[in-house]
Amino acid sequence: MKILLKIFAMLLIAAMASFFIACSEDENPVVDDPDPTVSGNWTGTISTGGTITLNLAQNGNAVTGTGFITAGSFNQACTVPSGTCTYPDISLIIAIQGFQDVSYTGKFTADNIHKGNLNGSGFTGEAITFVK
Repeated sequence: MKILLKIFAMLLIAAMASFFIACSEDENPVVDDPDPTVSGNWTGTISTGGTITLNLAQNGNAVTGTGFITAGSFNQACTVPSGTCTYPDISLIIAIQGFQDVSYTGKFTADNIHKGNLNGSGFTGEAITFVK
């Protein structure tokens, strides 16, 4: 009986240790680079369908770039005439010829991922995740 109690006690301790380790994980991923840049090629997946690919350049906090928006048969070039990146916050204006500007506001969740929302030109808070 004493052996069963010892085994039960060890299993209980192991289960509790596993629980506390699992609970201690941070829900916000750790960013390796303390000040990641938004410069580079990004592919964004829109929650309602479609993608936005952007090639962004960051100079200080200012961001500009070019890209494409694709949704179904719609495939249109776009530009990012202005934007800012003050880690972890990102704000971009995406211009598409013949349409109203789209604004994107988001945050880095990892060095190569930022998530946010699109508004304007038919978008009303649609979620988007960009991956580098």
